[in-house]
Amino acid sequence: IAEAAKLAQTMREQLSAGNDPLELKKAETTKVVIPTFEEAARKVHAELLPGWRNKKHGKQWISTLEQHVFPAMGTVPLDAITPANVADVLRPSWMTIPETSGRVKQRIHKIMQWAWAHGFCSANPVDVVDHLLPQQVSVSIRTEHQPAMPWKVIPLYIASRVYTEDRYNVTRGLLLFVILTACRSGEARAMEWCEIDFKR
Repeated sequence: IAEAAKLAQTMREQLSAGNDPLELKKAETTKVVIPTFEEAARKVHAELLPGWRNKKHGKQWISTLEQHVFPAMGTVPLDAITPANVADVLRPSWMTIPETSGRVKQRIHKIMQWAWAHGFCSANPVDVVDHLLPQQVSVSIRTEHQPAMPWKVIPLYIASRVYTEDRYNVTRGLLLFVILTACRSGEARAMEWCEIDFKR
């Protein structure tokens, strides 16, 4: 009886404040609980995991988030995540380890896409985060190509390094093919038998 009296008193107070108690109760029951970033990440990971053939990739996917994102952003509700939050997570490795920060960015983007699709946020903050971070050095500038070996040294190299073992080695044949034809290693690795003209 005391509980009913307390509930009646609360309803009278709501009515005197100009609120409909039934509408307020309905709003409370339909209120959506916004998950935290970590909760959403684990849910997205669980949904993606069956589609990955490589289980090691699945472990790396979540461990990257555990290491780089959860400490700073794991407890933040999805609707409260801003581009500044994402930039703060990416900034420590953005210029020094661009490959890692790129993977982290892709994974955060995937989770925020999921959040947007499920109505937990109104936009994806990762879409504009590049405006808060410095321009990364392009991959072509980071790559340092090795100089070509002088042609006079090649026979000595083949004798001392390529023919050091008597047993058959696929890599040896590939290396010799690249040396003798001057084709790119990627082309040689991906070539098929039909591409080779044995008569010429």
